Amino acid sequence: MIKISNLTLSYGDKRVLEHFSLTLPDAGVTVLSGPSGCGKTTLLRCIAGLERPQDGSIIGIAPRDTAFLFQEDRLFPWRTVEQHLWDVLPKGRRNEVSRWLTLAGLEGDGLLERREAILSAGLRQRPVN
Repeated sequence: MIKISNLTLSYGDKRVLEHFSLTLPDAGVTVLSGPSGCGKTTLLRCIAGLERPQDGSIIGIAPRDTAFLFQEDRLFPWRTVEQHLWDVLPKGRRNEVSRWLTLAGLEGDGLLERREAILSAGLRQRPVN
């Protein structure tokens, strides 16, 4: 269980989260929904350890053991698809790169050797989990 208690975060004079509290279950799917600018991404960045709130606490999660999928493209143009997959797979599982591409429906056509610059936006952001 992840417990967020009284989280407060501001960017200058703009208060994004104010005494925000939430408890997330250990399993299942949780959806954050709300209008643009209400703090959804800021909350996720706090949970992932990418932002430090001014007040409050987050317990039940270790940011160093957390994966974070950005909304924007975050691939390095000098690395191949295979190298990007190596970056996120544990060392003992790097031999599974082809398996993950197959699960995502991306096998074949020399995709492993392609670099980010020649991938479509859809291929760059396709989740593999």
